[in-house]
Amino acid sequence: MKRRQLLGCLFVAALGLIATSGCGDGGPAIAKVTGKVTVKGAAIKGATVQFYPEKGPMAVGITDDQGNFTLTTNGRAGAPVGMNKVSISKPAAAATNSMPANPSPEDMAKMAAQAAKGGNLKRTEPPKSEIPEQYGNPETSKLTADVSSDASKNVFEFPLQ
Repeated sequence: MKRRQLLGCLFVAALGLIATSGCGDGGPAIAKVTGKVTVKGAAIKGATVQFYPEKGPMAVGITDDQGNFTLTTNGRAGAPVGMNKVSISKPAAAATNSMPANPSPEDMAKMAAQAAKGGNLKRTEPPKSEIPEQYGNPETSKLTADVSSDASKNVFEFPLQ
């Protein structure tokens, strides 16, 4: 009888340990986060939104055609609960150049003729990002977001100028 009681107690203790250990990877608490990015009132497509918590991994999302984003952290939906610094960036589109990548003999002849006339190939300025550079760094963006464990409070609007 004592042996049964001992096994019963060990079984209950083991269940208690399993129940209190929880599931998952032991990472920070995260909550669903969504939002929208606009610049001067226009939605921005393809911008990268990053939340940097005081502790833990960063959360990231990309804006859609309407400027809406949803964040993920290490493949899990959401962002770390607590205060986060925010950065928003979008790489500038590739510059177009009037010189073809693989010029044909005809292209080379046209360029030689233009150079002989004293003309130069057009040089274009590098394209500028749709988002001001300051927002691409969490230290200079001055953007923050306090992520709540209540996901209904985690809808963030970022109207950039």
